[in-house]
Amino acid sequence: MSWEFLLVFWGLLWYSYSKRLDCHPSCNGCFHGGADGCVDCVNSLFSWNNQCLNECPIGTYPKDQQCFPCSYPCEICRSENICLVCQQGFYKEEDNCMNFGMCSEGRYSDNETMECKECDESCLTCYGPTYKQCITCKHSDGYIMPKATDSICYLVQCIDSTYVSIKDSQVNCEECNDTCKSCNNDNTCIECKENLINLKNTCEECPLGYNFDRICKGTRLT
Repeated sequence: MSWEFLLVFWGLLWYSYSKRLDCHPSCNGCFHGGADGCVDCVNSLFSWNNQCLNECPIGTYPKDQQCFPCSYPCEICRSENICLVCQQGFYKEEDNCMNFGMCSEGRYSDNETMECKECDESCLTCYGPTYKQCITCKHSDGYIMPKATDSICYLVQCIDSTYVSIKDSQVNCEECNDTCKSCNNDNTCIECKENLINLKNTCEECPLGYNFDRICKGTRLT
């Protein structure tokens, strides 16, 4: 006879015995008659530490008529993955709690609100909300920081068919690929030149046998 069978057997035996006890009115089965001796709860009540409660206590969340503790470092939560209030020293970011300096890209740790706040649109990373508090810039949007000590990202705009190139701290406007009308870099087209179609950021002619009319239409050429 296996241990698993014995455990199940004694569990069922105990549950059957608990039903015969004079349980507290909130209990649906118990191991003694007090309010903290419940095995299960009557409908609409939640089980927590052998008690049956009208609602789950702070620091827990309800699921399947039971209360479960919030995940660390969440103090008040709605579910396992949705935090409402973080423990002291942690920063709220949407449904999560973050350590200092660990907010998502484009956000910073605000010590006043204890939240992850948005950086200025020019900053990729930052230590405050203004354009003067950038750590790194959004190079892909054309922002650069001539002097690291400035903490300011300046917008560099290039003419059509060119893109912002940053190499060895030098900023230049480089020409796009011959097929691109506008691009992010030499290999990534945003808009194509006339009679070309953008296929996964590469500008190409329509396949043989198809007409071009803003898209490659599936009509055979005659």
